[in-house]
Amino acid sequence: MTPSRITRMRTLGEAWGKYLTALIVSLFVAVCAAAFTLDLKAADGGEMPLSAVWALGVSRFLPALSAFLAMGLWSGERKSGRIDLLLSSPVRERSLVVGKFLGACESMLLSLLLVFAATMVPLTFVAPSAVSGIWLFLGAFFVLAMQGALWCALTSFASAVFPSAAVAACSSFLVSYALPRCGWYALLALHPRGPSAFGEMPLDAHVVDFASGCVSTGAIAFYAAMTGFCLFATSKTVALMRLQGRRAAGLRFSTRASIALAFVLAVLVSRLAFRLDIRADALAGGLELSDRTRDILSESGGEISATCFMSRGDARFRQVNRVLRAFAYESSMLGGAGIALRFVDPNWNVGEAGRLSRSGVPGNSVVWEKGYRRVVLPIDDGFDERGCASSVQRLTTPPQRRMVYWTAGHGEIGFDDYGLFGMSDIARDLSREGFVNARLDLAAEDRIPSDCALVVVAGPEYAFSRDESDRLDAYLRHGGRLLAMFDSADYAFSLLPAWGIRLSDEKPAPSGALAGTGAVACELDDHPVSRPLRGSRLMLENPVAFRPSSAVESGVGADKIGFWRLAGAGDSAVAVAAERGAGAG
Repeated sequence: MTPSRITRMRTLGEAWGKYLTALIVSLFVAVCAAAFTLDLKAADGGEMPLSAVWALGVSRFLPALSAFLAMGLWSGERKSGRIDLLLSSPVRERSLVVGKFLGACESMLLSLLLVFAATMVPLTFVAPSAVSGIWLFLGAFFVLAMQGALWCALTSFASAVFPSAAVAACSSFLVSYALPRCGWYALLALHPRGPSAFGEMPLDAHVVDFASGCVSTGAIAFYAAMTGFCLFATSKTVALMRLQGRRAAGLRFSTRASIALAFVLAVLVSRLAFRLDIRADALAGGLELSDRTRDILSESGGEISATCFMSRGDARFRQVNRVLRAFAYESSMLGGAGIALRFVDPNWNVGEAGRLSRSGVPGNSVVWEKGYRRVVLPIDDGFDERGCASSVQRLTTPPQRRMVYWTAGHGEIGFDDYGLFGMSDIARDLSREGFVNARLDLAAEDRIPSDCALVVVAGPEYAFSRDESDRLDAYLRHGGRLLAMFDSADYAFSLLPAWGIRLSDEKPAPSGALAGTGAVACELDDHPVSRPLRGSRLMLENPVAFRPSSAVESGVGADKIGFWRLAGAGDSAVAVAAERGAGAG
Protein backbone atom coordinates (compact mmCIF):
# COMPACT_ATOMS: atom_id res chain seq x y z
CA MET A 1 0.00 0.00 0.00
CA THR A 2 1.08 3.57 -0.65
CA PRO A 3 2.15 5.82 2.26
CA SER A 4 -0.91 8.06 1.68
CA ARG A 5 -3.28 5.13 2.00
CA ILE A 6 -1.60 3.79 5.12
CA THR A 7 -1.70 7.25 6.72
CA ARG A 8 -5.36 7.70 5.74
CA MET A 9 -6.40 4.37 7.29
CA ARG A 10 -4.43 5.06 10.48
CA THR A 11 -5.96 8.54 10.81
CA LEU A 12 -9.47 7.21 10.24
CA GLY A 13 -8.99 4.42 12.75
CA GLU A 14 -7.63 6.74 15.42
CA ALA A 15 -10.51 9.16 14.99
CA TRP A 16 -13.31 6.60 15.27
CA GLY A 17 -11.54 4.67 18.00
CA LYS A 18 -12.30 7.45 20.46
CA TYR A 19 -15.57 7.75 22.34
CA LEU A 20 -15.30 11.53 22.09
CA THR A 21 -15.56 11.37 18.30
CA ALA A 22 -18.80 9.40 18.47
CA LEU A 23 -20.15 11.83 21.03
CA ILE A 24 -19.28 14.91 18.95
CA VAL A 25 -20.73 13.42 15.75
CA SER A 26 -23.93 12.46 17.59
CA LEU A 27 -24.18 15.98 18.95
CA PHE A 28 -23.60 17.36 15.43
CA VAL A 29 -26.45 15.27 14.02
CA ALA A 30 -28.81 16.29 16.84
CA VAL A 31 -27.99 19.99 16.57
CA CYS A 32 -28.43 19.97 12.78
CA ALA A 33 -31.81 18.25 13.13
CA ALA A 34 -32.94 20.81 15.70
CA ALA A 35 -31.72 23.69 13.54
CA PHE A 36 -33.59 22.27 10.52
CA THR A 37 -36.82 22.12 12.53
CA LEU A 38 -36.48 25.72 13.72
CA ASP A 39 -35.44 27.00 10.28
CA LEU A 40 -38.49 25.35 8.71
CA LYS A 41 -40.76 27.43 10.93
CA ALA A 42 -38.84 30.61 10.13
CA ALA A 43 -38.91 29.91 6.37
CA ASP A 44 -42.63 29.08 6.29
CA GLY A 45 -44.28 30.99 3.45
CA GLY A 46 -40.96 31.95 1.87
CA GLU A 47 -39.50 31.08 -1.52
CA MET A 48 -36.42 29.12 -0.37
CA PRO A 49 -36.43 25.40 -1.32
CA LEU A 50 -36.52 22.82 1.45
CA SER A 51 -33.07 21.56 0.47
CA ALA A 52 -31.58 25.05 0.90
CA VAL A 53 -33.14 25.42 4.35
CA TRP A 54 -31.55 22.12 5.38
CA ALA A 55 -28.15 22.92 3.88
CA LEU A 56 -27.94 26.38 5.46
CA GLY A 57 -28.57 24.88 8.88
CA VAL A 58 -25.86 22.24 8.44
CA SER A 59 -23.32 24.73 7.05
CA ARG A 60 -23.46 26.75 10.28
CA PHE A 61 -22.10 23.83 12.33
CA LEU A 62 -19.83 22.23 9.74
CA PRO A 63 -16.76 24.44 10.53
CA ALA A 64 -16.89 23.38 14.19
CA LEU A 65 -17.14 19.68 13.28
CA SER A 66 -14.27 19.92 10.79
CA ALA A 67 -12.14 21.77 13.33
CA PHE A 68 -12.65 18.97 15.87
CA LEU A 69 -11.96 16.14 13.40
CA ALA A 70 -8.72 17.66 12.04
CA MET A 71 -7.31 19.56 15.01
CA GLY A 72 -5.03 16.70 16.12
CA LEU A 73 -3.67 15.66 12.74
CA TRP A 74 -0.23 17.14 13.47
CA SER A 75 -0.62 18.45 17.02
CA GLY A 76 -1.33 14.90 18.18
CA GLU A 77 1.81 13.63 16.47
CA ARG A 78 3.85 16.28 18.27
CA LYS A 79 2.29 15.47 21.62
CA SER A 80 2.90 11.73 21.27
CA GLY A 81 6.43 12.20 19.96
CA ARG A 82 5.74 10.27 16.74
CA ILE A 83 6.50 13.38 14.67
CA ASP A 84 10.25 12.63 14.81
CA LEU A 85 9.66 9.13 13.51
CA LEU A 86 7.50 10.39 10.65
CA LEU A 87 9.97 13.07 9.63
CA SER A 88 12.89 10.67 9.70
CA SER A 89 11.17 8.17 7.40
CA PRO A 90 11.88 8.26 3.64
CA VAL A 91 8.30 9.45 2.90
CA ARG A 92 7.59 12.77 1.25
CA GLU A 93 5.68 15.33 3.30
CA ARG A 94 2.86 15.63 0.77
CA SER A 95 2.08 11.91 1.06
CA LEU A 96 1.66 12.24 4.82
CA VAL A 97 -0.37 15.45 4.48
CA VAL A 98 -2.70 14.02 1.84
CA GLY A 99 -3.21 10.80 3.82
CA LYS A 100 -4.13 12.63 7.03
CA PHE A 101 -6.38 15.06 5.10
CA LEU A 102 -8.26 12.20 3.40
CA GLY A 103 -8.78 10.48 6.75
CA ALA A 104 -10.28 13.63 8.27
CA CYS A 105 -12.42 14.19 5.15
CA GLU A 106 -13.84 10.67 5.28
CA SER A 107 -14.84 11.24 8.90
CA MET A 108 -16.50 14.53 7.92
CA LEU A 109 -18.34 12.91 4.97
CA LEU A 110 -19.57 10.08 7.18
CA SER A 111 -20.99 12.66 9.60
CA LEU A 112 -22.72 14.45 6.72
CA LEU A 113 -24.21 11.15 5.56
CA LEU A 114 -25.63 10.56 9.03
CA VAL A 115 -27.23 14.03 9.01
CA PHE A 116 -28.55 13.42 5.49
CA ALA A 117 -30.11 10.10 6.51
CA ALA A 118 -31.53 11.59 9.72
CA THR A 119 -33.28 14.20 7.57
CA MET A 120 -34.49 12.15 4.61
CA VAL A 121 -35.91 9.20 6.55
CA PRO A 122 -38.41 11.29 8.58
CA LEU A 123 -39.29 13.36 5.50
CA THR A 124 -40.19 10.14 3.66
CA PHE A 125 -43.04 9.60 6.13
CA VAL A 126 -43.94 13.20 7.03
CA ALA A 127 -43.59 14.93 3.64
CA PRO A 128 -43.24 12.39 0.82
CA SER A 129 -43.44 15.16 -1.80
CA ALA A 130 -40.18 16.62 -0.47
CA VAL A 131 -38.34 13.38 -1.17
CA SER A 132 -39.18 13.75 -4.87
CA GLY A 133 -36.69 16.63 -4.88
CA ILE A 134 -33.86 14.44 -3.61
CA TRP A 135 -31.62 15.68 -6.42
CA LEU A 136 -31.71 19.11 -4.80
CA PHE A 137 -30.61 17.56 -1.50
CA LEU A 138 -27.76 15.83 -3.32
CA GLY A 139 -26.70 19.20 -4.74
CA ALA A 140 -26.77 20.60 -1.21
CA PHE A 141 -24.74 17.62 0.03
CA PHE A 142 -22.13 18.26 -2.69
CA VAL A 143 -21.55 21.91 -1.75
CA LEU A 144 -21.43 20.99 1.95
CA ALA A 145 -18.80 18.37 1.15
CA MET A 146 -16.72 20.99 -0.68
CA GLN A 147 -16.98 23.38 2.25
CA GLY A 148 -16.16 20.63 4.74
CA ALA A 149 -13.08 19.61 2.74
CA LEU A 150 -11.86 23.21 2.80
CA TRP A 151 -12.39 23.50 6.55
CA CYS A 152 -10.57 20.19 7.15
CA ALA A 153 -7.63 21.37 5.03
CA LEU A 154 -7.59 24.70 6.87
CA THR A 155 -7.59 22.96 10.26
CA SER A 156 -4.82 20.63 9.08
CA PHE A 157 -2.70 23.68 8.26
CA ALA A 158 -3.48 25.22 11.65
CA SER A 159 -2.57 21.92 13.33
CA ALA A 160 0.83 21.99 11.61
CA VAL A 161 1.42 25.60 12.70
CA PHE A 162 0.30 25.40 16.35
CA PRO A 163 1.59 22.69 18.71
CA SER A 164 -1.67 22.75 20.73
CA ALA A 165 -4.70 21.00 19.20
CA ALA A 166 -7.10 23.32 21.04
CA VAL A 167 -5.37 26.41 19.64
CA ALA A 168 -5.43 24.88 16.15
CA ALA A 169 -9.18 24.18 16.41
CA CYS A 170 -9.99 27.65 17.74
CA SER A 171 -7.92 29.41 15.09
CA SER A 172 -9.48 27.32 12.33
CA PHE A 173 -13.00 28.05 13.57
CA LEU A 174 -12.14 31.73 13.85
CA VAL A 175 -10.92 31.90 10.22
CA SER A 176 -13.63 29.68 8.71
CA TYR A 177 -16.69 30.96 10.56
CA ALA A 178 -16.30 33.90 12.94
CA LEU A 179 -14.17 36.28 10.87
CA PRO A 180 -16.08 35.94 7.54
CA ARG A 181 -19.49 36.42 9.14
CA CYS A 182 -18.49 39.16 11.54
CA GLY A 183 -16.74 41.00 8.74
CA TRP A 184 -19.77 40.62 6.50
CA TYR A 185 -22.19 41.88 9.13
CA ALA A 186 -19.87 44.80 9.84
CA LEU A 187 -19.94 45.76 6.16
CA LEU A 188 -23.74 45.59 6.14
CA ALA A 189 -23.96 47.74 9.26
CA LEU A 190 -21.49 50.38 8.10
CA HIS A 191 -22.61 50.74 4.49
CA PRO A 192 -25.47 53.24 3.91
CA ARG A 193 -27.33 50.86 1.61
CA GLY A 194 -27.06 47.92 3.98
CA PRO A 195 -27.78 44.43 2.57
CA SER A 196 -28.68 45.79 -0.88
CA ALA A 197 -25.04 46.85 -1.39
CA PHE A 198 -23.53 43.40 -0.84
CA GLY A 199 -26.31 40.86 -1.21
CA GLU A 200 -26.03 37.52 0.56
CA MET A 201 -23.09 36.16 2.51
CA PRO A 202 -21.00 34.43 -0.25
CA LEU A 203 -20.59 31.13 1.63
CA ASP A 204 -24.34 30.97 2.29
CA ALA A 205 -25.08 32.07 -1.26
CA HIS A 206 -23.07 29.13 -2.64
CA VAL A 207 -25.09 26.75 -0.48
CA VAL A 208 -28.41 28.20 -1.66
CA ASP A 209 -27.32 28.09 -5.31
CA PHE A 210 -26.33 24.42 -5.31
CA ALA A 211 -29.31 23.46 -3.13
CA SER A 212 -31.59 25.23 -5.62
CA GLY A 213 -30.16 23.38 -8.62
CA CYS A 214 -27.83 26.11 -9.92
CA VAL A 215 -24.31 24.71 -10.30
CA SER A 216 -21.53 27.34 -10.38
CA THR A 217 -18.13 26.51 -11.85
CA GLY A 218 -16.71 29.56 -10.09
CA ALA A 219 -17.69 28.23 -6.66
CA ILE A 220 -16.27 24.77 -7.44
CA ALA A 221 -12.98 26.29 -8.59
CA PHE A 222 -12.84 28.51 -5.50
CA TYR A 223 -13.17 25.62 -3.05
CA ALA A 224 -10.72 23.48 -5.04
CA ALA A 225 -8.13 26.27 -5.23
CA MET A 226 -8.32 27.21 -1.54
CA THR A 227 -8.27 23.55 -0.44
CA GLY A 228 -5.20 22.96 -2.62
CA PHE A 229 -3.49 25.98 -1.11
CA CYS A 230 -4.16 24.79 2.46
CA LEU A 231 -2.73 21.34 1.66
CA PHE A 232 0.32 22.89 -0.02
CA ALA A 233 0.86 25.22 2.95
CA THR A 234 0.53 22.26 5.35
CA SER A 235 3.08 20.26 3.37
CA LYS A 236 5.57 23.15 3.41
CA THR A 237 4.99 23.75 7.13
CA VAL A 238 5.72 20.07 7.86
CA ALA A 239 8.83 20.39 5.71
CA LEU A 240 9.96 23.28 7.91
CA MET A 241 9.84 20.89 10.88
CA ARG A 242 12.64 18.87 9.26
CA LEU A 243 14.81 21.97 9.30
CA GLN A 244 14.57 22.52 13.05
CA GLY A 245 18.04 22.74 14.58
CA ARG A 246 19.72 23.27 11.21
CA ARG A 247 21.35 26.31 9.72
CA ALA A 248 19.08 26.76 6.72
CA ALA A 249 17.78 30.32 6.95
CA GLY A 250 17.64 30.71 3.18
CA LEU A 251 15.67 27.49 2.78
CA ARG A 252 13.24 28.53 5.50
CA PHE A 253 12.72 31.91 3.84
CA SER A 254 12.12 30.39 0.41
CA THR A 255 9.65 27.90 1.91
CA ARG A 256 7.65 30.64 3.61
CA ALA A 257 7.79 32.72 0.43
CA SER A 258 6.39 29.80 -1.57
CA ILE A 259 3.45 29.60 0.86
CA ALA A 260 2.73 33.31 0.37
CA LEU A 261 2.97 33.02 -3.42
CA ALA A 262 0.70 29.97 -3.36
CA PHE A 263 -1.90 32.00 -1.46
CA VAL A 264 -1.71 34.79 -4.04
CA LEU A 265 -2.07 32.25 -6.85
CA ALA A 266 -5.12 30.66 -5.16
CA VAL A 267 -6.77 34.07 -4.79
CA LEU A 268 -6.09 34.96 -8.44
CA VAL A 269 -7.39 31.61 -9.67
CA SER A 270 -10.56 32.06 -7.59
CA ARG A 271 -11.02 35.58 -8.91
CA LEU A 272 -10.62 34.45 -12.51
CA ALA A 273 -12.97 31.50 -11.94
CA PHE A 274 -15.73 33.78 -10.67
CA ARG A 275 -15.15 36.18 -13.57
CA LEU A 276 -15.50 33.30 -16.07
CA ASP A 277 -18.24 31.68 -14.01
CA ILE A 278 -20.54 29.31 -15.88
CA ARG A 279 -23.86 28.56 -14.24
CA ALA A 280 -26.03 25.66 -15.26
CA ASP A 281 -29.33 24.30 -14.00
CA ALA A 282 -28.02 20.78 -13.53
CA LEU A 283 -30.83 19.91 -11.12
CA ALA A 284 -34.56 20.43 -11.33
CA GLY A 285 -36.15 22.94 -9.03
CA GLY A 286 -35.27 26.32 -7.59
CA LEU A 287 -37.48 29.33 -7.00
CA GLU A 288 -41.17 28.52 -6.54
CA LEU A 289 -43.26 30.70 -8.86
CA SER A 290 -46.84 31.80 -8.13
CA ASP A 291 -49.89 30.27 -9.79
CA ARG A 292 -50.50 33.46 -11.78
CA THR A 293 -46.98 33.40 -13.19
CA ARG A 294 -47.30 29.74 -14.09
CA ASP A 295 -50.56 30.48 -15.92
CA ILE A 296 -48.87 33.24 -17.92
CA LEU A 297 -45.96 30.97 -18.83
CA SER A 298 -48.24 28.07 -19.80
CA GLU A 299 -50.22 30.34 -22.15
CA SER A 300 -47.08 31.81 -23.76
CA GLY A 301 -45.55 30.48 -26.94
CA GLY A 302 -42.70 30.90 -29.38
CA GLU A 303 -39.14 31.83 -28.52
CA ILE A 304 -38.23 34.57 -26.04
CA SER A 305 -34.75 35.82 -25.19
CA ALA A 306 -33.96 37.38 -21.80
CA THR A 307 -30.71 39.33 -21.63
CA CYS A 308 -29.37 40.28 -18.19
CA PHE A 309 -27.30 43.44 -18.74
CA MET A 310 -25.44 43.98 -15.46
CA SER A 311 -22.16 43.25 -13.73
CA ARG A 312 -21.77 39.85 -12.12
CA GLY A 313 -20.16 41.64 -9.19
CA ASP A 314 -23.42 43.46 -8.45
CA ALA A 315 -25.02 42.30 -5.20
CA ARG A 316 -28.35 41.88 -6.99
CA PHE A 317 -27.01 39.60 -9.73
CA ARG A 318 -27.54 36.40 -7.75
CA GLN A 319 -31.26 37.04 -7.17
CA VAL A 320 -31.81 38.18 -10.76
CA ASN A 321 -30.10 35.02 -11.99
CA ARG A 322 -32.31 32.80 -9.82
CA VAL A 323 -35.53 34.44 -11.01
CA LEU A 324 -34.58 34.25 -14.70
CA ARG A 325 -33.53 30.60 -14.48
CA ALA A 326 -36.73 29.75 -12.62
CA PHE A 327 -38.74 31.33 -15.45
CA ALA A 328 -36.81 29.43 -18.12
CA TYR A 329 -37.21 26.12 -16.28
CA GLU A 330 -40.91 26.52 -15.44
CA SER A 331 -41.76 27.65 -18.96
CA SER A 332 -40.12 24.56 -20.46
CA MET A 333 -41.87 22.27 -17.96
CA LEU A 334 -45.28 23.85 -18.67
CA GLY A 335 -44.87 23.67 -22.45
CA GLY A 336 -44.77 27.46 -22.79
CA ALA A 337 -42.38 29.73 -24.61
CA GLY A 338 -38.75 28.74 -24.90
CA ILE A 339 -36.82 31.28 -22.83
CA ALA A 340 -33.16 31.63 -23.81
CA LEU A 341 -31.00 33.38 -21.21
CA ARG A 342 -28.00 35.58 -21.90
CA PHE A 343 -25.80 37.36 -19.40
CA VAL A 344 -23.87 40.42 -20.55
CA ASP A 345 -21.31 41.82 -18.12
CA PRO A 346 -20.29 45.37 -19.21
CA ASN A 347 -16.89 44.85 -17.58
CA TRP A 348 -16.23 41.64 -19.50
CA ASN A 349 -18.48 41.43 -22.61
CA VAL A 350 -17.46 44.84 -23.91
CA GLY A 351 -18.66 44.37 -27.49
CA GLU A 352 -22.10 43.04 -26.60
CA ALA A 353 -22.48 45.69 -23.90
CA GLY A 354 -21.71 48.41 -26.46
CA ARG A 355 -24.33 47.03 -28.84
CA LEU A 356 -26.99 47.08 -26.13
CA SER A 357 -26.06 50.62 -25.07
CA ARG A 358 -26.24 51.90 -28.65
CA SER A 359 -29.71 50.39 -29.00
CA GLY A 360 -30.89 52.44 -26.01
CA VAL A 361 -30.79 49.75 -23.31
CA PRO A 362 -29.67 51.21 -19.95
CA GLY A 363 -27.30 49.39 -17.65
CA ASN A 364 -28.64 47.21 -14.84
CA SER A 365 -31.64 45.98 -16.76
CA VAL A 366 -33.16 42.80 -18.17
CA VAL A 367 -34.17 42.93 -21.84
CA TRP A 368 -37.02 40.62 -22.88
CA GLU A 369 -37.31 40.17 -26.66
CA LYS A 370 -39.58 38.25 -28.99
CA GLY A 371 -39.30 38.97 -32.69
CA TYR A 372 -39.42 42.72 -33.17
CA ARG A 373 -41.00 43.36 -29.78
CA ARG A 374 -38.89 44.35 -26.77
CA VAL A 375 -39.54 45.05 -23.09
CA VAL A 376 -36.79 46.60 -20.96
CA LEU A 377 -37.13 45.90 -17.22
CA PRO A 378 -34.86 48.17 -15.12
CA ILE A 379 -33.43 46.41 -12.08
CA ASP A 380 -33.03 49.67 -10.17
CA ASP A 381 -36.84 50.05 -10.08
CA GLY A 382 -37.19 46.78 -8.21
CA PHE A 383 -36.70 43.41 -9.90
CA ASP A 384 -39.15 40.69 -8.95
CA GLU A 385 -41.25 37.83 -10.27
CA ARG A 386 -44.20 40.09 -11.03
CA GLY A 387 -42.22 42.35 -13.37
CA CYS A 388 -40.85 39.36 -15.29
CA ALA A 389 -44.30 37.78 -15.60
CA SER A 390 -45.70 41.07 -16.91
CA SER A 391 -42.88 41.29 -19.45
CA VAL A 392 -43.60 37.80 -20.76
CA GLN A 393 -47.31 38.63 -20.93
CA ARG A 394 -46.65 41.83 -22.85
CA LEU A 395 -44.51 39.99 -25.40
CA THR A 396 -46.90 37.10 -25.97
CA THR A 397 -50.24 38.96 -25.85
CA PRO A 398 -51.46 40.50 -29.12
CA PRO A 399 -51.06 44.30 -28.96
CA GLN A 400 -54.77 45.09 -28.82
CA ARG A 401 -56.60 47.12 -26.19
CA ARG A 402 -53.45 47.90 -24.25
CA MET A 403 -54.26 51.60 -23.65
CA VAL A 404 -55.52 53.04 -20.36
CA TYR A 405 -57.13 56.43 -20.94
CA TRP A 406 -57.40 58.90 -18.05
CA THR A 407 -60.11 61.51 -18.59
CA ALA A 408 -59.07 65.16 -18.42
CA GLY A 409 -60.82 68.53 -18.39
CA HIS A 410 -62.93 68.06 -15.26
CA GLY A 411 -60.35 68.66 -12.54
CA GLU A 412 -59.32 64.99 -12.40
CA ILE A 413 -56.11 63.80 -10.76
CA GLY A 414 -53.52 63.00 -13.43
CA PHE A 415 -51.69 59.71 -13.83
CA ASP A 416 -48.42 61.66 -13.79
CA ASP A 417 -49.20 63.36 -10.48
CA TYR A 418 -46.47 62.38 -7.97
CA GLY A 419 -48.05 64.18 -5.03
CA LEU A 420 -49.36 62.57 -1.86
CA PHE A 421 -52.76 61.88 -3.45
CA GLY A 422 -51.43 61.45 -6.99
CA MET A 423 -52.03 58.46 -9.26
CA SER A 424 -48.42 57.85 -10.33
CA ASP A 425 -48.11 54.61 -8.32
CA ILE A 426 -51.20 53.11 -9.98
CA ALA A 427 -50.01 54.27 -13.40
CA ARG A 428 -46.58 52.67 -12.84
CA ASP A 429 -48.16 49.34 -11.88
CA LEU A 430 -50.33 49.47 -14.98
CA SER A 431 -47.21 50.08 -17.08
CA ARG A 432 -45.55 47.05 -15.53
CA GLU A 433 -48.57 45.01 -16.57
CA GLY A 434 -47.99 46.07 -20.18
CA PHE A 435 -50.51 48.90 -20.46
CA VAL A 436 -49.83 52.40 -21.81
CA ASN A 437 -51.26 55.38 -19.93
CA ALA A 438 -52.61 58.34 -21.89
CA ARG A 439 -54.94 61.33 -21.42
CA LEU A 440 -58.37 61.42 -23.01
CA ASP A 441 -60.35 64.60 -23.68
CA LEU A 442 -63.90 63.38 -24.26
CA ALA A 443 -64.98 66.82 -25.43
CA ALA A 444 -62.51 66.70 -28.34
CA GLU A 445 -63.09 63.04 -29.34
CA ASP A 446 -66.04 61.68 -31.29
CA ARG A 447 -65.67 58.31 -29.61
CA ILE A 448 -63.35 56.42 -27.31
CA PRO A 449 -60.47 54.80 -29.29
CA SER A 450 -60.83 51.11 -30.13
CA ASP A 451 -57.52 50.22 -28.44
CA CYS A 452 -58.89 51.29 -25.04
CA ALA A 453 -58.70 48.63 -22.32
CA LEU A 454 -59.86 50.89 -19.49
CA VAL A 455 -61.12 54.43 -18.90
CA VAL A 456 -60.20 55.99 -15.56
CA VAL A 457 -62.13 58.89 -14.04
CA ALA A 458 -60.05 59.96 -11.02
CA GLY A 459 -61.71 62.42 -8.66
CA PRO A 460 -63.56 64.78 -11.07
CA GLU A 461 -64.54 68.20 -9.72
CA TYR A 462 -66.76 69.32 -12.59
CA ALA A 463 -69.68 67.62 -14.34
CA PHE A 464 -69.37 65.77 -17.64
CA SER A 465 -71.43 67.11 -20.51
CA ARG A 466 -74.26 65.07 -21.99
CA ASP A 467 -72.17 64.26 -25.09
CA GLU A 468 -69.25 63.09 -22.96
CA SER A 469 -71.52 60.89 -20.83
CA ASP A 470 -73.11 59.42 -23.97
CA ARG A 471 -69.68 58.49 -25.36
CA LEU A 472 -68.77 56.77 -22.12
CA ASP A 473 -72.11 54.95 -22.02
CA ALA A 474 -71.71 53.72 -25.61
CA TYR A 475 -68.21 52.50 -24.81
CA LEU A 476 -69.45 50.58 -21.77
CA ARG A 477 -72.38 49.02 -23.64
CA HIS A 478 -69.91 47.59 -26.16
CA GLY A 479 -67.95 45.75 -23.48
CA GLY A 480 -65.74 48.57 -22.19
CA ARG A 481 -64.48 49.04 -18.64
CA LEU A 482 -64.60 52.11 -16.43
CA LEU A 483 -62.88 52.83 -13.10
CA ALA A 484 -64.44 55.83 -11.35
CA MET A 485 -63.02 57.21 -8.09
CA PHE A 486 -64.54 59.98 -5.97
CA ASP A 487 -63.44 61.95 -2.93
CA SER A 488 -66.74 63.76 -2.37
CA ALA A 489 -70.39 62.73 -2.38
CA ASP A 490 -71.37 66.27 -3.40
CA TYR A 491 -70.39 65.58 -7.00
CA ALA A 492 -72.99 63.61 -8.99
CA PHE A 493 -71.59 61.56 -11.88
CA SER A 494 -74.67 61.33 -14.11
CA LEU A 495 -73.56 58.08 -15.74
CA LEU A 496 -73.55 55.98 -12.56
CA PRO A 497 -77.30 55.71 -11.76
CA ALA A 498 -78.02 54.21 -15.18
CA TRP A 499 -75.43 51.56 -14.37
CA GLY A 500 -76.89 50.68 -10.96
CA ILE A 501 -74.71 52.85 -8.68
CA ARG A 502 -75.65 55.86 -6.62
CA LEU A 503 -73.50 57.94 -4.28
CA SER A 504 -74.91 57.90 -0.78
CA ASP A 505 -75.21 60.96 1.43
CA GLU A 506 -74.30 58.85 4.44
CA LYS A 507 -70.67 58.95 5.48
CA PRO A 508 -68.89 55.73 6.49
CA ALA A 509 -68.34 55.57 10.23
CA PRO A 510 -64.79 56.59 11.22
CA SER A 511 -62.56 53.73 12.33
CA GLY A 512 -60.71 53.79 15.63
CA ALA A 513 -57.52 52.90 13.75
CA LEU A 514 -57.55 56.21 11.88
CA ALA A 515 -58.13 59.67 13.24
CA GLY A 516 -60.69 62.13 11.91
CA THR A 517 -62.71 60.99 8.91
CA GLY A 518 -60.62 57.95 7.98
CA ALA A 519 -62.04 54.43 7.77
CA VAL A 520 -60.66 50.91 7.39
CA ALA A 521 -62.38 48.52 4.98
CA CYS A 522 -62.00 44.95 6.21
CA GLU A 523 -64.96 43.29 4.46
CA LEU A 524 -63.88 42.29 0.93
CA ASP A 525 -66.20 40.38 -1.38
CA ASP A 526 -65.30 37.21 -3.28
CA HIS A 527 -65.42 39.04 -6.62
CA PRO A 528 -62.71 38.83 -9.34
CA VAL A 529 -61.82 42.46 -8.62
CA SER A 530 -61.52 42.20 -4.83
CA ARG A 531 -60.64 38.51 -4.42
CA PRO A 532 -56.84 39.07 -4.60
CA LEU A 533 -57.17 41.56 -1.73
CA ARG A 534 -59.11 39.32 0.63
CA GLY A 535 -57.41 39.18 4.00
CA SER A 536 -56.05 42.71 3.55
CA ARG A 537 -57.27 45.98 5.02
CA LEU A 538 -57.87 49.10 2.97
CA MET A 539 -57.19 52.38 4.77
CA LEU A 540 -59.30 55.16 3.24
CA GLU A 541 -59.17 58.88 3.99
CA ASN A 542 -62.58 60.60 3.76
CA PRO A 543 -64.23 57.71 1.84
CA VAL A 544 -67.49 57.93 -0.12
CA ALA A 545 -70.35 55.47 0.40
CA PHE A 546 -72.26 53.83 -2.46
CA ARG A 547 -75.61 52.09 -2.76
CA PRO A 548 -77.50 50.43 -5.64
CA SER A 549 -79.78 52.55 -7.82
CA SER A 550 -83.16 51.57 -9.22
CA ALA A 551 -81.52 50.34 -12.45
CA VAL A 552 -80.36 47.22 -10.63
CA GLU A 553 -83.92 45.90 -10.35
CA SER A 554 -85.34 47.16 -13.64
CA GLY A 555 -83.21 45.42 -16.26
CA VAL A 556 -83.73 41.84 -17.47
CA GLY A 557 -81.70 39.47 -19.63
CA ALA A 558 -78.87 41.17 -21.50
CA ASP A 559 -79.83 44.54 -19.96
CA LYS A 560 -79.79 43.29 -16.36
CA ILE A 561 -77.39 45.26 -14.15
CA GLY A 562 -75.46 43.35 -11.47
CA PHE A 563 -74.33 45.19 -8.33
CA TRP A 564 -71.54 43.93 -6.07
CA ARG A 565 -70.29 45.36 -2.81
CA LEU A 566 -66.53 44.93 -3.17
CA ALA A 567 -65.39 46.53 0.09
CA GLY A 568 -67.26 47.67 3.15
CA ALA A 569 -66.50 49.74 6.23
CA GLY A 570 -69.15 48.89 8.78
CA ASP A 571 -72.57 49.17 7.12
CA SER A 572 -71.29 51.32 4.24
CA ALA A 573 -70.02 50.10 0.88
CA VAL A 574 -66.91 52.10 0.00
CA ALA A 575 -66.10 50.22 -3.25
CA VAL A 576 -68.66 48.63 -5.59
CA ALA A 577 -68.80 47.04 -9.04
CA ALA A 578 -71.57 47.07 -11.63
CA GLU A 579 -71.79 44.75 -14.63
CA ARG A 580 -74.35 44.61 -17.43
CA GLY A 581 -75.66 41.33 -18.79
CA ALA A 582 -75.70 37.77 -17.45
CA GLY A 583 -72.24 36.31 -17.04
CA ALA A 584 -70.40 39.53 -17.85
CA GLY A 585 -67.64 38.45 -15.45
